[in-house]
Formats: sequence, C-alpha cells, structure tokens
Amino acid sequence: MIRLFLCFTSIALAFAQDEIPAPAKSPYDIDRYVKTHKDVQWAPLLSGFGIDPRELPRACEAQDPSTCTSELIEIQNARQVIVRVAEDNWQETYLRFFPVGADWRYAGSVTPIIKDYDPKHQVTSFGGTPFLLVNNTGASGSGITSEFQQWFDLTRPSFEPVFGYTIQENAFKFEDHVISAGSRHTLSVYTRQANGEFKFDATLSTSSQKETEDLYESLFDLSHEDFLRYQFNDLRKIADAKDSVAREWLAFFLSNCKNTPEKRKLAQSLAAHR
Repeated sequence: MIRLFLCFTSIALAFAQDEIPAPAKSPYDIDRYVKTHKDVQWAPLLSGFGIDPRELPRACEAQDPSTCTSELIEIQNARQVIVRVAEDNWQETYLRFFPVGADWRYAGSVTPIIKDYDPKHQVTSFGGTPFLLVNNTGASGSGITSEFQQWFDLTRPSFEPVFGYTIQENAFKFEDHVISAGSRHTLSVYTRQANGEFKFDATLSTSSQKETEDLYESLFDLSHEDFLRYQFNDLRKIADAKDSVAREWLAFFLSNCKNTPEKRKLAQSLAAHR
C-alpha cells in the first residue's frame, strides 16, 4: 500500500505572421508555432484535434512574442506529450496528447488559476507512477490567499487531479498592513486507493479530515466562527498584544462574527487592554 505523507525534428515550418494557421498535427507543431508567432489563433491551429472551444488556451493572443512561451513536457514511460503555453506569469494552459500510430490524440487540458503566486510545475515519480504537479491560486479574497498544488496521474486516461493540498497561506491584509493570525502544523496522511485516487487516513493523521479540509483545502468554505475556534490561541495573543493595527483588525474581524464563546472571550481581551 502506498502512502503519501505531508507536512503542511524538428523540421522548421514556415508560417506567415498574420495568416490563419494550418491545423497542427502534433504537439510539436503547436510548440513550433507558438515560438515563432506574435499572436496565436488557437481555434484554427487546434481545429484538427476536436477540442471543445471552452478548453482552448487564452494565453498568447495578440501579445508581444517575448511574453509568450511554449514548453514540451515529454513523458517517456507513459507515452505522451504535454504542451505548456504561458504568457508572462498570469496565464498558462497544459494541453495533453497521446500518440496513436503516426497521429496524435488530444487528451484534455488544464488551465490553473494564477493570481497571487507565480506559476510552477514539475514532473515527479511516486511509487513508480509519473505525476504532473501544478501549483495554482487556491483561496483568494477577503484579505487572505493560499497556494494550492494539484497532482495529475499521467498513467490515467483522464486529465483530472487525483490529489491536491494547500502549500502555503498568506496573512490577512488590513489597511495596507499584513496581519499574521498565527500558524498551525499538522500531519495529514493520504493512502492511495485501487482507483488511483488518494484518501485521507484518519488513523495516521494528527488532524481530523474536516479540519484538514477546512484549513488546508478550501478556506472559502471556512466560517468566521470556525476560524475563531481553530485559531483562538493565536488570536488571543493579538488581543493581548500592543500592536494597535493588529488589534484594530481583530476588532473588525470580530464585528463580522456571530456571538460565540470565542468571540466573547476575544472581545473581553481587547477591552481589557485598551
């Protein structure tokens, strides 16, 4: 049983710069075209692969060529090629292809959300299985952001993540100040199932599945009241400290919380140290 432990050749093709591109026949054609053109017309270029228009990349359209990049990710032991096209550090798409005889079959795309973190990716092997790891923005808004990593099993026919977790979370932003609400450390253990997906193992983890999901997977689903409960000790330190900006943020945050025991205790601490 495999367990994952976490601590939180090109033959040159000539294309005219403004003409409608001929349909690409392979991922190598796509890579060459992106590297030699100022703007990319994705619909005609990828028309030969039967790609849903909603899955077409949005990067590299009518932009300066120096901002647009293309990368071939060749997975030898899984017989496939992934084309990564990116524009600066704000937009990227991964296009997956399988060889079928002398032809190529499109096998899905991934367009991660990139907002507060630079895009990152890598190919790694776990238990002999190749995985594509893609980082993207997780929670973003209400003054807090998180960086999330998704794992794609490249031996599976579908291009969907089989696992994901939060890599890091940034502190709250309040009136141009960064407020740290403390930190947490936990050990989450995931066991790979027969279907290739990973399942949370409560017997080997130091936190519950709900806590892991609330704090490390989907911060937007975490209520203010649960946040007070999970982070009470660190928030109590803010209430008792002399940092006026942090205390002002805490008072503002509490004003948006329901009347829970944690809120009342924190409000009392704020009042006692005025």
